Amino acid sequence: LTEFARRGANTFLDMIFRDGFYHADPHPGNLLVETDGTLIILDWGMVVEIPRWTRETILNVALAVGREDLDGIINGMYQLGMISPEVSRGEIREAAIEIMRFVDRAQGTGRERVQELVEELFDTFYTWPLILPQELVYFFRAGMLLEGIGFRYDPHFNGIHFMRDVITDFRSDILRTTGREPAAMA
Repeated sequence: LTEFARRGANTFLDMIFRDGFYHADPHPGNLLVETDGTLIILDWGMVVEIPRWTRETILNVALAVGREDLDGIINGMYQLGMISPEVSRGEIREAAIEIMRFVDRAQGTGRERVQELVEELFDTFYTWPLILPQELVYFFRAGMLLEGIGFRYDPHFNGIHFMRDVITDFRSDILRTTGREPAAMA
């Protein structure tokens, strides 16, 4: 699974960050694997385009999560429109701390526990003044479908932990594909 999951993650990261669009319906019926390991994606009826600024901001948030940089996460959430500009940073800081707790608790847990944690995450969206912009709904949906595929083949699969590792491993490649050099990012 690890090589297949890595190949799938790389494929979706390429679509999102380099190509600026992604297949938004990656369920097992739309993914095939050839005997040589080639990944084939079927049914391109649900495709989402991602503007360059959104890709850069999603990348910044993902890197901030990897660094456990609370202020970077909050800045990205404001930039993505997940937080109304009228809401104070102090109030959002508490929500971001709650989201980081969610990420920490999701590591190394089983499928049922991750489902419970996802419900807690959505409760956080209802409890705090957070907004999920329409273009991010499909992004999170695709992520959850890919997480489900990982669980299907490995009961110990942890998508959050796995994607953190992939983003860390391929950080410089991802930065180049969004047109940002690592030095400029720093």
